Amino acid sequence: LTVPTDRGEEDTLVAAVAAHFSHGRVPQEAYVVHRLDRDTSGLLVFARTLALAKMLQEQFKARKPEREYAAIVRGRVGPDTGTFRSYLAMDESFDEVSSGDSREGRLAVTHYAVVERLRDATFVRVNLETGRRNQIRVQFADEGHPVLGDTRYSPELARHPDWQAPRLALHARTLAFEHPHTHKTMRFTTDLPAPFAAFIAATRLAPTG
Repeated sequence: LTVPTDRGEEDTLVAAVAAHFSHGRVPQEAYVVHRLDRDTSGLLVFARTLALAKMLQEQFKARKPEREYAAIVRGRVGPDTGTFRSYLAMDESFDEVSSGDSREGRLAVTHYAVVERLRDATFVRVNLETGRRNQIRVQFADEGHPVLGDTRYSPELARHPDWQAPRLALHARTLAFEHPHTHKTMRFTTDLPAPFAAFIAATRLAPTG
């Protein structure tokens, strides 16, 4: 978990970051700027002060940061590029549900590009225009292409015999934002996790022609 739920969990990422800041010194705080789902890996940004956290959060509200994810979804995604646009709201089970009615949720906009079509799966690059809870997972599941390993949205369809990792096939790969003091662009990129590379190698299609 990035932050504790109402249950008050202590083993969270924000607690680990605060402990890192506090190493050998007076206890320090870490302030969350944005979050990742529990089974998603990749880049997050934390702030050392509440004031800086609020400044960075304003950038996210204004949709300024660049956020690119790598995802492997079930099935063959047809168009090479596309955009999902819907309104998300939480249901009684605390799952996000989509609607085409702006009165029934908050706008969620997701852009994607196919990187490679695999055996009964597609490796996609995903760019978030908005940052709603579970946004990528919900919208791909709505299209019949859930993220592999998803146990919440279309869980039966999200299974694949070659995806055995106990996690989502979703990775926050690139993050860029403006430094709140210097105003310079800070851009970070991470490698794909090992389960991604192994799955792609195992399910790569033979070249045609």
